[in-house]
Amino acid sequence: FYDYAYSNITVDGAFTNNTFDGSLGIIDPNIRLEFLGKMDFSGEVPVYNFTADVARARPYYLNLPQEDPNYFASFLIETDLSGRTLDELNGEIRLVNSLFEKTDAQLQLYDMRILTKNTPDTSLLQIRSELFNADVSGKYRMTELPASFKNMADQFVDVLPGQESPPDSMNRFDYRLDIGRVDPLLDFFFPVLGIGDRSLIYGRYDPLNNELTTTGYLPSLRIAKSTWSNVDLFSGIDRDLFIARFQSDSVRFGKELSLVDQQFYLQAGRDTASLRITWNNRQDPLYSGRLNLVGTFEKDTAADRGFLLHVLPASIYADNEEWNIHRSRLRLKKSFLQMDSLIIESDDEYFLADGAISPAMDDAFNLEIVNLDLERLARISGMKADFDGDITGSVHYGKLDQYPYVISDLSVDTLRFNRQMLGPTTLKAEWNESAGTVAMDLLSMDRESRSLEVTGNYTPEGGLLDLQIQLDEFELRSLDPYVTGLFSDLGGTGDVRLTLDGSIKEPELNGSVQFREGTARMPMLGTHYSFSDRLRIYHNNVYLEDFRLSDEMGNSARINGSVTNDYFRDLYVNLRIEAGNVLCLNTTAADNETYYGRVYATGNVQVSGPTDQILIRVDATTGRNTAVFLPLYTASEVQRTDFITFVGDEEPEQQPVAGPKRKSGGVAMEMDIRITPDATVQLILDPMVGDIIETSGRGALRLEVGPEEGFRIFGDVELQSGEYLFTLQNVINKRFQIEPGGRINFNGSPDNATIDLDAIYTTRAAPYNLYPGGQSAMREQLKKRIPVECHLNLQGELSSPRITTGIEMPTADPETRNLLINSTSTEEERMKQFLSLLVINNFYSVSGMGVANVGTMNSSIAGVTASELLSNQLSNWLSQI
Repeated sequence: FYDYAYSNITVDGAFTNNTFDGSLGIIDPNIRLEFLGKMDFSGEVPVYNFTADVARARPYYLNLPQEDPNYFASFLIETDLSGRTLDELNGEIRLVNSLFEKTDAQLQLYDMRILTKNTPDTSLLQIRSELFNADVSGKYRMTELPASFKNMADQFVDVLPGQESPPDSMNRFDYRLDIGRVDPLLDFFFPVLGIGDRSLIYGRYDPLNNELTTTGYLPSLRIAKSTWSNVDLFSGIDRDLFIARFQSDSVRFGKELSLVDQQFYLQAGRDTASLRITWNNRQDPLYSGRLNLVGTFEKDTAADRGFLLHVLPASIYADNEEWNIHRSRLRLKKSFLQMDSLIIESDDEYFLADGAISPAMDDAFNLEIVNLDLERLARISGMKADFDGDITGSVHYGKLDQYPYVISDLSVDTLRFNRQMLGPTTLKAEWNESAGTVAMDLLSMDRESRSLEVTGNYTPEGGLLDLQIQLDEFELRSLDPYVTGLFSDLGGTGDVRLTLDGSIKEPELNGSVQFREGTARMPMLGTHYSFSDRLRIYHNNVYLEDFRLSDEMGNSARINGSVTNDYFRDLYVNLRIEAGNVLCLNTTAADNETYYGRVYATGNVQVSGPTDQILIRVDATTGRNTAVFLPLYTASEVQRTDFITFVGDEEPEQQPVAGPKRKSGGVAMEMDIRITPDATVQLILDPMVGDIIETSGRGALRLEVGPEEGFRIFGDVELQSGEYLFTLQNVINKRFQIEPGGRINFNGSPDNATIDLDAIYTTRAAPYNLYPGGQSAMREQLKKRIPVECHLNLQGELSSPRITTGIEMPTADPETRNLLINSTSTEEERMKQFLSLLVINNFYSVSGMGVANVGTMNSSIAGVTASELLSNQLSNWLSQI
């Protein structure tokens, strides 16, 4: 079948000349099918009762009419039908659990049912699915409907010349289409069309009684690149006239041009059709218009009929400027368009089109332009470029030996392209009959200096190109709109020397670009680079050979590689960068709340992939002045809490802590970074109160950033030095020095880390408040301040580590140390003393005989044990990490 040999076919059933009852199985590399059921043609009415389970089918490899090699289908179809023809079918077809895939789309249908009932007097068609429902009821014959529609149209316009068809008495029906969400179906099978959710269309067709009505509402309608919003449509017959009205709140053509309160009104009858198109935004600047077109069929044979379209005088407003359309006539045929002096003018601007475009050799088309605003033309046409200037001149289109050619004489008073001044510009194209070529010459002059020049020849036969292109001091900022996402803030200039050979279908660029004081920013990295080097273009591909760029500190990197393409399609990047202590990250929290900082690195960077799926691989070692910030919170998780928190019986709802996933617009990064003591890393636990761990050490980290996965980090760092800014809301704010030997291990999300950290806060305090009372020779000695160390250990999951505190007096005598041991023998007492040292730099009095400031401490925590206080506050703090 279609020259494809199916394999592994099994058949188990009963055959006769007119029946099959049984099963059929195919297990082929490109199709897997199980058929079970009956097909019976023995009676007067054929019967189809079967189930077909297609587990997989690849039509392209089965030599079926399908051009996409990735097309895939899987579905279950249940059929219970009978009938000799399409007009006599009765029964139901059910499509279950269907999956259709192709290169750029996927469609899933879980349950679609089609019910058809036909008798000599009535017909019914019902479609039920999760996407839409449709009903057609009355009397109809499917096979006769195309001819019926033609006959109906012929009553109003002369569709069938010389034919008089009797009214159709066989078809009369009502129809209704309820659309839930049909775009997945349209995107797959008819991508040029889109219909908004919850649309409704209904009507009646009864040609015998001259009735044809349609009413509908569509929240949105898309045809190709044009989109209408809030569409109301109606059609009907009023006496001998067919009328149709289509109106919408707005219609957008492409990305730039839109019309507000737009309406089409069509009226057809007596072999003439008239169309009125209006729009009006009713505000400043004014965009409004009213076009009137009248059309008739020419009295030719049906196979070669022409359609005459008369354009009536009209005025339109664009950006408050009035444009007048003069009376004109257009003639349309198959492969033929003729314009009879179509003029559109406004003040000193006008546009004249005259002539014909057709396969005929003697037809020609002429365009005359005076002072047309290029900026407006570019905006209306949706071009991705900012042009400025007024264009004047003429264009002639013709054919030579079946090959089209264009002759032009155009000039622009002052041409600007994406903010760059190119200056007065002329474009001349002249026909060289002896050579069979069009000689082309485009020249832009800026202050008596050549800014752009294109010279050479175009050969219509074969569409051959032979052009030389020169741009002097081309401003790189003009390319900003085309490199969005990868680069921004381009600066500097380039001198371009290119040749354009090959053909229109397969053009080929060769040459070079010499940059002068070029600059560029990479938004994803926040870095600025400068360059003054040369790149080579060969067979449309861009090559960089020891291309040197420098960061803002003057550190340099070398780039080798290419950007290849298939005739300017399917661009592929393959670059290798060798960096020497180059700034490769320079971002703030405003750029990226997941990770930011300033990173200098030495190593290699590989940039590869198609432009919409760039992968950046980094293998580097950190350098001096590197500082990385990893916020272990999100903005919604940072909140203030009271110093003393009262906790009820209900446990608070636990909010998961997760690093936000950021989409990077198709750019992914994989960075293997060797951390050296030259770099510092800050773990920001709570920016509102200041909990920050700032450390340096040695280790290896792998950072991954992907469009889907967001930011992930793996590896561990051995801590060698640093400090921990420990805060307890607005009461305690102390800097603990990190002890060497600690470790932080990352395993995915930044907050999915484990920590083992020892930190010490050193103060001076008098041990007197540890004295239990009574007479002793030590009393006066104990009033002297001595060094005291507050030890804090965090261990375990960074989101909820185990916290251990300790107090040491490294220079105290044994007896004084015993006082400390006795005063901190329980966890509660140790926590009280720990907090006291942090809050007032003194011990909490165990006898009530301490100095006045200790009494203040006592009153401030009266009724709350130290362990409760530290537990509540630290747990609250750590829950935000």
